[in-house]
Amino acid sequence: MKITQKDRNAYTKAINKVMAKADDLDSRTLAGMRNILTDSQKTILSDMSGVTAWRAGYLKKLKSLVDTEVKRINKLLDELATGNQSAAWELGQEMVKNSFKKIKIDIPFKMIPEKLLLALKADTHQLIQDITDEMRDRIRVALNQAAIGGVSPAESAGVIKGVLGIGEEAGVAGRAEKIVRTELGRTFSVAEQATMDQAGEALPGLKKEWQTAADERVRADHIAANGQVVPYDEPFLVGGEKLMFPRDPAGSPENVINCRCTMVPVLPETGKEE
Repeated sequence: MKITQKDRNAYTKAINKVMAKADDLDSRTLAGMRNILTDSQKTILSDMSGVTAWRAGYLKKLKSLVDTEVKRINKLLDELATGNQSAAWELGQEMVKNSFKKIKIDIPFKMIPEKLLLALKADTHQLIQDITDEMRDRIRVALNQAAIGGVSPAESAGVIKGVLGIGEEAGVAGRAEKIVRTELGRTFSVAEQATMDQAGEALPGLKKEWQTAADERVRADHIAANGQVVPYDEPFLVGGEKLMFPRDPAGSPENVINCRCTMVPVLPETGKEE
């Protein structure tokens, strides 16, 4: 079939619509995480407020409260992240399916094996477990040190804030956000690549393009990869590594963690356009 300029414009519009949905999902997920962590921080600190001395049994009581809150954080973060991974999975497929449908390219897509999504969710579940375990342990250590050092519970509240580091990249909360953002985006990309593999079999000449978030936070190697176009079934070369898609688990941590890049399917050339 001949793909006209009008078709390409409609196709680009459909692509941009899905990308906007993905950005919104990312923003809502991170905002939800901050709300969960902020609420738990308030719960812990409210118990410490006004307490001027480590009364008998108080440290044990406070540690128990921390354990309870961390378990709650773990459950809520896991539900939020894995639930939104399902949405990212659907959007990754939509990136290809709906865009082709928009220009009346009919491809008999098959369902992607659910085991891929379940494996991605299992990874996320374990990562969240690891980060919340670290959060609990670091808060417990900080409380022990405060008690031994003669710092009052009220005065040690700042230590708890420092461990969580809500809104700060270096804190446990910041690391949790990076993990969830990476896994959410990875789920999107895996679904998109799997759908593109099916499309490529029916549409000779299909390619894909690497696109960055185009802001000051994009790492140098990804800026260099921006606009790189390769056949749909071949990897991009990014920072000296072969990546099938943004956040490819085959890449090194410094190349994939917190990556906000996107892979866009590129329509084949069909000769002179109308």
